[in-house]
Amino acid sequence: MSNKSEANRVSRSRPSSSQQVSKERFDRLSDLSPSAKFVYRVLRDGDSLTQNDIAEQTLLPIRTVRYALSKLEQADLVEKQPSVKDARTNYYTSKSVEWDYDSN
Repeated sequence: MSNKSEANRVSRSRPSSSQQVSKERFDRLSDLSPSAKFVYRVLRDGDSLTQNDIAEQTLLPIRTVRYALSKLEQADLVEKQPSVKDARTNYYTSKSVEWDYDSN
């Protein structure tokens, strides 16, 4: 067996650090409540949204959205950015949890 084919086999069996981060995020997301997963899905499919925007799109109570966002932040699945126009408002965006199922 050549060194090149050996290197390819080893690199395919060992996940890269970005794949490992994605798998960890995927695992954290799978442990969350259905409402947190729903909020994450809305953020993943759209642009940056405020709590009110998320509540309008999901029809969830604002309190549920706030709790879901706090759990998503703790799990490092969303990023929070303060609004330039209004410091009381934050915009939320999702972080990627794409994970290649074939690698395991």
